[in-house]
Amino acid sequence: MAGAVLLACVMGGVATLVAADLTIEEASLSFDPNSSRWFVSSKVCNNNTSGYSGSLLYELRLLSGDRYWSIGSTKSPKNLNFNACRTLEDLLIKVNTNVPRGTYRIQLTVSEYNGESYVIRDRTTFNKTFIRGGGQP
Repeated sequence: MAGAVLLACVMGGVATLVAADLTIEEASLSFDPNSSRWFVSSKVCNNNTSGYSGSLLYELRLLSGDRYWSIGSTKSPKNLNFNACRTLEDLLIKVNTNVPRGTYRIQLTVSEYNGESYVIRDRTTFNKTFIRGGGQP
């Protein structure tokens, strides 16, 4: 019985998570299409007027038509305070570009952990393409 009372008190003190208003203000990509390591530089801002974000996930995707392939990601366990920005230079993202033959646009997404899963808050598509030749169609 004492455990149930303690649990009720702890549960009553849990804060509600509020989604951060994250935006990618700047982003650039440096990559060798034959390498498994690509580098992203970015400036991400939290435009909320209070609080802070959950941890962030930076993900690279290859886009073709209405489909995408997630090719790599990296997490930043640090929160981003309200009205603050974080600039990352040459963030290493290990990629797996084993995708069907074709020409792809490259996209960066920034997701926030909401207590259960990562939710995309913003995305940008680079003015670069990735071409996969040979292999399976």
